[in-house]
Amino acid sequence: MCTITWESSQRRLRLSGCCEAQDREAVRDALAACEGEGRVLIVDLTAVTSLAPAVAEVVLAARDRGEGCRVNVLRRQGSAVAQVLADIESR
Repeated sequence: MCTITWESSQRRLRLSGCCEAQDREAVRDALAACEGEGRVLIVDLTAVTSLAPAVAEVVLAARDRGEGCRVNVLRRQGSAVAQVLADIESR
């Protein structure tokens, strides 16, 4: 189960730990709650150790929606998380 932390002063939604498919709804709900609060939202995945494709899809869908809020996704380059995101993006 992943940990979801909202850092309001930086408009950052930080995910950490192992984000499994069962975390999909919690991540989706957190993104929905944060998106409407400003023009930019940072989704920080740098502390995520593994990312289920179902969660990656939710994060990328929020980024691609662009409904009044630009979503920037941070990840460690070359990580397994970055690879899962790249695999989803290439579909």
